[in-house]
Amino acid sequence: MSIPETLRTDRRDNLQETLQQKGIQTGIHYAVPAHLQPAYADLGYARHSLPQSEKAAEEVLSLPLYPEMTEDQIETVARAFPDVPLLFNYAEGGKTPAVDLSRLAELGFAVVIFPISTLLAATGAMRQVLARIRADGTPRAVLDELPSFTGFLDFIGLPEIRDLERRYAAEEVPQ
Repeated sequence: MSIPETLRTDRRDNLQETLQQKGIQTGIHYAVPAHLQPAYADLGYARHSLPQSEKAAEEVLSLPLYPEMTEDQIETVARAFPDVPLLFNYAEGGKTPAVDLSRLAELGFAVVIFPISTLLAATGAMRQVLARIRADGTPRAVLDELPSFTGFLDFIGLPEIRDLERRYAAEEVPQ
């Protein structure tokens, strides 16, 4: 029910070895930063020209959290990080059985996100509204079921973003 997750540590190689000893396979994606890949050689980037990208390439480790994992495999990975708050990216539709939020919390997942659930729900709602518009020639019949535009802006956090813009905006825009 999840997709590959990554973490970043300056002790990546040691962590990878420790996890390997616990029977947990990991991966190193982009061991060579994108700007140093042969496909981009014509761009002229040299080593050390993008130090943050190069540092990330040395520190990022991909953990095995993917839609075909069993609950036992999820537990094995979670138990390898006993003092680390973990994030579970719930992705319905894989072979992993549904895992209750209480079980994920028990395993140490402090945050669980549901990007696929919300996308599927939004898709279903859009289909219903569009079907009504097609049938009626207008959205009037469903307007009471929809959030107001102001409610939508509140939901996505636009007022908070505006507050941050006011707080951190430069007094004068440089010309």
